Amino acid sequence: MFKKQLSEGVILYTFNPDAGRHFGYNITALIDENNAILIDTAYEEQALFHDDHIYGLKVLPKVAYVHIDD
Repeated sequence: MFKKQLSEGVILYTFNPDAGRHFGYNITALIDENNAILIDTAYEEQALFHDDHIYGLKVLPKVAYVHIDD
């Protein structure tokens, strides 16, 4: 995992692809004191699979979260 602070309160997490896969994982965290919003985008063809949107969560601190669907 690669962690890069883009600006104050904005952190990018980048994960290498799993063996045999071409794409890794990226999430961006917007953090304000004790609140955070995770932004997880994907290419259109990848958005059909949820595993590319959840694997990175295991490295974050254990906190309650709310999942919002479109």
